[in-house]
Amino acid sequence: MKHALPFTAFMLALLALSPVPNAFGQPPQESPPALVVLDKVTEEMVAENTPVVGTLYFDQASTLAPEVAGIVASVRARAGDRVERGDILLTLNTDFTDQEIALARNRIALTEIQMEKAAKDLGRFEVLLREDATSEKAYEDILYARQELEKQHNAYTLDLATAQLKKNKSTLRAPYDGIVLEKMVDVGTYAAPGSPCFRIGAVQELYVKVPVAEDLVRYAQRGEATDVTINALNQELPGTLEGFVPVADRMTRNILLKVKIPPPDQVVENMSATVRVAVAPPRMLKLVPRDALVQLQGQDFVYTLKEGKAAPLPVKILGYTGTKAAVASEPLQAGMQVVVDGAQRLRPDQPVKVIDR
Repeated sequence: MKHALPFTAFMLALLALSPVPNAFGQPPQESPPALVVLDKVTEEMVAENTPVVGTLYFDQASTLAPEVAGIVASVRARAGDRVERGDILLTLNTDFTDQEIALARNRIALTEIQMEKAAKDLGRFEVLLREDATSEKAYEDILYARQELEKQHNAYTLDLATAQLKKNKSTLRAPYDGIVLEKMVDVGTYAAPGSPCFRIGAVQELYVKVPVAEDLVRYAQRGEATDVTINALNQELPGTLEGFVPVADRMTRNILLKVKIPPPDQVVENMSATVRVAVAPPRMLKLVPRDALVQLQGQDFVYTLKEGKAAPLPVKILGYTGTKAAVASEPLQAGMQVVVDGAQRLRPDQPVKVIDR
């Protein structure tokens, strides 16, 4: 948390920026009014918060392996690639499986010919049996032979389905939308059933683990929105608190909060992310737009207007929520207007002209 400078130091800093007489003892000529945009100070129930560095991770990550054995024929994904559910990651050589499929189809075709011949023979023997021109045993032999062919046909059909399933399983596909975190095979590698080939993380299950002291967990409300910054990318994302890991660190007693975030443009597992964590229960606090904050000599302040001129007011930042900052400042009241566009260019007592956005 930042602390306000003593009032005397703050006034000295402002005097350093105030206009001074020139060498002839005359005041300098006033510059034209600065163009600014104003916004109102609001007041809401907000919890004080502080930045804590956490670690980005995938709550759903899978190590993928083929269900059948084979030589890797092609690899279609690399580490860092984004994949969609159903995308092909690799294929295995299916030469032997293709032969099994062809053999099963030939056996089925041959059995169907034999079944057709047996059906015709059975029809002729039925006529002969009714005319007492053949024995009942001869008729039953033809009947049982046809039934045996039907069973054989069913077995060959099952062999064909098994071979086709084996061929389908020779293609490894992404089980969900994700990012390839690791590739463990290349073309020509022998892949046994269950041998790891890829590890991917689900982009819709991206979280930040944030270590906090155990006495701060009571302020963490499930479903609460919070700000997350991916430090390496300097990218801000909206986060949602979704609970905590139910195991405290043995040494520090810290507890890991789980903050869900949407996938950024670039994702690296275990990269750092800063999350604003509540350190007190919610209370009524004054909110100013972040654009209104200006820093001078290590002190944060905002500009208000007084008789058409810029008037700085020191503030103490208590936390951030969305595009606004929660601040403490006695002179600042809800409903007052502060400069949001042009604040960085202003100087104390500089004339201003208010314009619309």
